[in-house]
Amino acid sequence: MSDAEAPPEQPPTSDHHMFTYTSPEGESDSIGLWFPANRGRSPGRTVSLAIHTTANLETAALWRAELAAGRLPQNRADEP
Repeated sequence: MSDAEAPPEQPPTSDHHMFTYTSPEGESDSIGLWFPANRGRSPGRTVSLAIHTTANLETAALWRAELAAGRLPQNRADEP
């Protein structure tokens, strides 16, 4: 397969996620962390971290509930 036929590279998928809430006053509050249950480490494996921040109290509450249930929150961005 030539370079022209090669499929486009996919961006790396983050396997660790950090969620924070930023108040209107600009103060940051950690909501929590999520990472896969299977955290097997192999030589040369790179671990990536995605940081998700919201200024929306409803989104922050949703993230807290999902993390408390052991799930990765799906709504990771504020809606306009």
